[in-house]
Amino acid sequence: VARDVGAHGRVFAEGGRPDPDWIVRAGQVSDAELAALYRAAVCFAFPSLYEGFGLPPLEAMRFGCPVLSSRESSLPEICGDAAQYCDGRDVASIAAGLSALLSDAALRARLIAAGAERITHFRWQQTAAAVLQQFQSSRDSAKCTATGSSVTRTSGQRCRSTFSMSSVGARSFIET
Repeated sequence: VARDVGAHGRVFAEGGRPDPDWIVRAGQVSDAELAALYRAAVCFAFPSLYEGFGLPPLEAMRFGCPVLSSRESSLPEICGDAAQYCDGRDVASIAAGLSALLSDAALRARLIAAGAERITHFRWQQTAAAVLQQFQSSRDSAKCTATGSSVTRTSGQRCRSTFSMSSVGARSFIET
């Protein structure tokens, strides 16, 4: 299934030719539809060259879908031994990874089991607790204030930023 590329369709179009019949541009799908797609897929190919964290492979694992991933960025750390790996810059490597997953039921079964175990290491509740702990620890260990580009402790010592969540604009500081 290929995602709808909206205004960028010409960037992804292959010489203006129509897609082959086996490509379905599903566009925006609901969470339930996405879960159904993962569950029905033989595998999930993610040959990303840059990934900040790796949520799509974890999402696929959550729904019992074996993952083919590149070895780039954070993906090996996130996927661990629960993915088949390929070189995301090498079409032959991607094809070999897909071929292995499509032809080897035992490999798929092993990756599904490993994926089910792997996702237990990534829970929103654990993440929220760790973030809260970081905030509390930083607040309790060093009362620092930011003014302009300088951050100082009430006692006048310099502090440095060690944790930030730009999505909520929160920042905590510790003494250096």
